[in-house]
Amino acid sequence: MPLALEYEYSLRYKRIKEEHGRNLVKNWTEKTDPKKFVYEDCGIATYLLEYWGMRDCFPKKFADLGCGNGLLVHLLNKEGVNGIGIDVRKRKIWSQLLSDTSLIEASVDPSEVAYLNKLVSNCVWLNDCEKL
Repeated sequence: MPLALEYEYSLRYKRIKEEHGRNLVKNWTEKTDPKKFVYEDCGIATYLLEYWGMRDCFPKKFADLGCGNGLLVHLLNKEGVNGIGIDVRKRKIWSQLLSDTSLIEASVDPSEVAYLNKLVSNCVWLNDCEKL
């Protein structure tokens, strides 16, 4: 079984980019390049949704540790997957564009991850390998 089907991926990516991405790029509040960050996270969200959908294994709730700008959490929430983002530093975009997304400014002790996993049910991840 492939990780994701190319045709379905491309259709969902296009829809997510149009429904969510364009507005986020247009109203971007950070100093970083909006097209790079927004469309990259649209792609990651699409991949996760396709992967989970092919296996019928959507998480009940997830936590993105080190969520950065929070876009991935926001996009997955908008697509119906419940989750939270945690990062050591709050971003301007959190209150200006993503206020309806559960983003928490906090540091997480790796020894607490087991507790966090119970809290969010069945899915905790780090999106960037440099956070390890």
